[in-house]
Amino acid sequence: VKARTLLDIGEAIEATATEKSFEYYQQALALSKKIKNKQLILSSLNDIGVCYIELNKMDSAVATFEQAIPVARELNDTLRVARITANIGNVYLHKKDRVKAIEYYLQSARIWETCADQNRLAALYSNISWLFTEQKEYDKAIEYGSKAYALATKLKDDYSAVNALLNLSGAYNDLKQFDKQFELLQQALPLAKKGEDIEQINTVYDNLGGYYYQKNQYRESLANYLESYKYARQMGNQYHLCEVCKKLSRVYHKL
Repeated sequence: VKARTLLDIGEAIEATATEKSFEYYQQALALSKKIKNKQLILSSLNDIGVCYIELNKMDSAVATFEQAIPVARELNDTLRVARITANIGNVYLHKKDRVKAIEYYLQSARIWETCADQNRLAALYSNISWLFTEQKEYDKAIEYGSKAYALATKLKDDYSAVNALLNLSGAYNDLKQFDKQFELLQQALPLAKKGEDIEQINTVYDNLGGYYYQKNQYRESLANYLESYKYARQMGNQYHLCEVCKKLSRVYHKL
């Protein structure tokens, strides 16, 4: 109970006091090893690995996750093996090594597909889709984006469905298949509004603004960028505000 409580405290403060949370995870790991509780050892190692990512200690994160995988295998916890493998992919994404990130994400997906619990697998497919788009491997990007959308729809996970549609629309935009891009964005908008996720709604409107801009339909582009601006202000995200102001300026110049 004490070890579990130490992990709970660490997880509760990780976002605001990462270094302090790391101390709690280390205490939990030491106690878990002392009582030889493999479930708690596994949870402690996973939390420490994630904390290393937050602290930007990527090599330590990989080493910790690699310690965790054999423990998960001993427990026959295939789902945890898949999730920890995906976490190693996250590390390589932070290191801007897309090839390695894709390698670990694909490995994770293959394991995860054998599990009964497929929650969050759609999010993994979406990440793979986005990375393949970044790599200009559009066939694979569309394949995994479609898998993400199909699974998210099956699980009634609207948030992951919107992300999948956004990633797919990005791939079709790069392929200059603008009608398909527009169709996917039109699908995404009502789902994003239904989920009431401000960042997703902002992104859909931003992408629609870009779609109309490249079609030289500047009035429609302006209307969508103004909607994006409205949601960016609600978010209070300075980066998004800067980006949409830049795009609004460009449209006003065209008009």
